Amino acid sequence: MGYVTIKASDVPMTSSQWFTELIPLGGPTLVCGEGGTLKSAFCHHVVASATRGELNGGTIAGPADVIYFATELDAGRLSAKFEANGADRERIHMVNFAEMDEPFSVMSKRDMNLLEADVERFDASLIVFDPLADVFGGRRTNRHEDMSMVMSKLEILAQKHNLAVLCVHHSTKAPKNLRGLYTGSAALGDRSRAVLGFARDMETEKYYFQVIKNNEGKDGVAYRLETELRVLPGREDSDGEYIVTGYVEAPSVSLSDILMQNQFRQPESPEKINDDGMKIIEQLRARGGCESREKVMEALCVNGKRVSSFDKAKRALEKAHVVGSVRFPYFQTYAIWYLKETFPDGQDALNAYRQKYPEERERLENRESGLCKPNAGVSPV
Repeated sequence: MGYVTIKASDVPMTSSQWFTELIPLGGPTLVCGEGGTLKSAFCHHVVASATRGELNGGTIAGPADVIYFATELDAGRLSAKFEANGADRERIHMVNFAEMDEPFSVMSKRDMNLLEADVERFDASLIVFDPLADVFGGRRTNRHEDMSMVMSKLEILAQKHNLAVLCVHHSTKAPKNLRGLYTGSAALGDRSRAVLGFARDMETEKYYFQVIKNNEGKDGVAYRLETELRVLPGREDSDGEYIVTGYVEAPSVSLSDILMQNQFRQPESPEKINDDGMKIIEQLRARGGCESREKVMEALCVNGKRVSSFDKAKRALEKAHVVGSVRFPYFQTYAIWYLKETFPDGQDALNAYRQKYPEERERLENRESGLCKPNAGVSPV
C-alpha cells in the first residue's frame, strides 16, 4: 500500500502514558552521563520502586515486573543491590549472560523474538539495558544509520507492548556541555522519547540529573538525587555503597552550569603527570620556580626528545593546576612557565623572571628585529 490518509475523527483519542512522572511508556529513555554519577543507582531505585508498586506519577497500577540487562556486574552483586534498595526480587528477571553462547544483540531477530517472548511471559513493564552499548551487536556508535536502527528496534518493542525502556549510556570524559553527556551519534538522543542527563557537582559533592529532552512532558528541569549509604548483603565488612532513595526538584540548578564549573575543578591526576611532566617540574624547581619555555626546551630536548611531547606534558600539568604560563609583555610569542606552588599567579612569576633576567627585554627586541634567531627546533608558543 502506498500513500494514504485518515481522518482525525476516525482515530480514537488517547493521552500520554507514563511509567513514572519522568519516564514515558512506549519508547526508550536515554540515561546518560559520566561514570560515577549514579546512573545505574538511579535505575536500581526505579526498578525497586516499580516492583513495590510505588511509581510516582505513573499510569501503571500495582507492582510491575522488570527485565534487566547488566553486563558490568555479576548477577550476585546486582541482586544484592536490588535487595539493598528494598526491591521485590521475585519480579526482577536478570538476563543470564553466563549461559549465552553468543552476546545478545538488539539487531538480532532471534534475540529480539526471545526478548519479546519474555516480555509477554512475565508481563514486564520495564526493560533496562545497562549499558546500552553492550547490546549494539557490533554496530558503530558514531554511525547515524546504525544508532537509528538500534533505537528504532527498541521503540517498536516499547510501543507494541506499551512498556518503558531505560538505556544507560556513558558520556565523554569530563563533558563540557549537555550534548557531551552521551557519546556517539545524535540519533541516540533524537530517537529517544526522553533523555535524562546526570552529573556530580564537584564543589558541593551532590548529584543531579536534568530532563534534557522529553517529547511529551516538561524538559529542562533539574533534580537532586537523594542518597543513603547502605551495606550490601554479603558485604558486611565493607563501608557500604551509596544508593538512590529518591529525587527532589532543584529549580535553581542548571546542569550546563555544573558541567562548565567542573571544568575548573578537575582534580589533579597523578597518572597524567608522566616522566616528561616530572622533568618539567624539576627544571622549574631548579630555576627558582619560573623559566621561559624556550630555555626549558633547550634543557630537555636532547637525545632525540621531541618538543611536542613536552608541550603535551605541560598541558597535562596545567589541567592538574601544577604549572601555569604567562606571556611576556610586548612579545606575546614568548611564554614564561611557572610552578603554582611557588607563585600565586602569572604576574608574580613574570616579575620574578624580570629580576632574574634584566637583560631579557633587550635580547627579545634584537630577536624580534631579526638580529637574533630563535633556537632551532623550538617553536615559540
